[in-house]
Amino acid sequence: MWAMAKKSENAVSSALGVLVLAVFAVATEAGALAAEAEPHTHVAIAIDPALDWEAVIAATLSAHPRGAELAARAAEAEAWGVRGRHWLAAAPALYFSYLSDSPLDDSGQLEYEGGVELPLWHAGQRRAVQALAESTVAGSAAAVAALRLEVVGLLRGMLWDVEAAAIELAAAGDTVGVAQELLRVVELRNARGDLSRADVLLARATLLERQQAVVTAAAKLVDAERSYYVVTGLDRRPAQFAEERSVTTDLGASHPLLALADADVARAEGQSELVDREARGNIAVTLGPRREYAAFNSVPNDSVALGFRVPVGGSNHAVTARAAADRLAASAAAERELLRRRLELDFHEAEHTLTVLDESSVLAAERRELAAQQARMAQVAFAQGEIELRELLRVQESEQSAVRDVQRLAVERQRTIAALNQALGETP
Repeated sequence: MWAMAKKSENAVSSALGVLVLAVFAVATEAGALAAEAEPHTHVAIAIDPALDWEAVIAATLSAHPRGAELAARAAEAEAWGVRGRHWLAAAPALYFSYLSDSPLDDSGQLEYEGGVELPLWHAGQRRAVQALAESTVAGSAAAVAALRLEVVGLLRGMLWDVEAAAIELAAAGDTVGVAQELLRVVELRNARGDLSRADVLLARATLLERQQAVVTAAAKLVDAERSYYVVTGLDRRPAQFAEERSVTTDLGASHPLLALADADVARAEGQSELVDREARGNIAVTLGPRREYAAFNSVPNDSVALGFRVPVGGSNHAVTARAAADRLAASAAAERELLRRRLELDFHEAEHTLTVLDESSVLAAERRELAAQQARMAQVAFAQGEIELRELLRVQESEQSAVRDVQRLAVERQRTIAALNQALGETP
């Protein structure tokens, strides 16, 4: 009697637990449906087989906020090139002077002098400007390639985010189909008296849980697609965007980010050299006519004035400017080295992760096969009444988990290959 009472108590507790779970699942689904009922605009991202990497990159670059910066870099490079080709070190200046003794002796002495002042290049100054112009041109070109690589890295992450969310949604939909079929079978067997009402409630609660998983997966897909749309402006994505692992194993000098860092270092060093050269000042040649009226003489005396202006000791007064320029050059060199270290770490981390994923994928595939066999055996055993519904659900969940792991690892492997190629500075 005690054993029977205990068994009855356990059955009641189990049924109550199932009811609580069912009510919770219904409430969760109702909340999700209410949220879906609210106005929300979402642009679904369709798969376009005709869309390739180049088209997506071009669309993203055309709307990128830093496009204006690239144009400004190009204009700056052209400006430095023009200055380096000019035959004067600075803009010429006009000068004029007037002398008269009328406020004092008033003897009629007058003097007019005018002309032009021409600043000349001194040794090494023009070469420093031309070197700075070359580094600016190189930096402008490198910035274009670096922005392209940055955009590719952003797209790599977003495309695989969308793909992962789409796969998760499809897998969640498959589990709903399995749960619906199971509920149909359980209800039929309950009608025949083979299964209890508690089993029907458990099957319904399981279906609600898996429907909630579909809602959650759909929300992830919406977020991923929204990010993709905002960045690219496209409502389509490529059908094929998987990459092959690069055969390169080290960072080359052609890496877009390193090339930009090298150009920044060269520019900073050139700026430091130019500051030092310009601190010395420029020799200026003055040339112009001169007219003079002597005292008590109305006949003018005309002549041509040729003069030179030579600065001295300028470098002593520009020591702070040169020190500041040297500091910026040292900072640019340090940033370049830090960038190289970070890229090397990113590459080695991706390489190690890829090795782990390859090994894990093999094990996950074996586990999926075993789980599939167990699920088929459990289905037969449940149909024959050899196991309870809970045991069947546990086996099914294990199979679905194994399938999800295989899919997840496949996506993560492709994502890691993309990260490895990104670290090497290679684009699709």
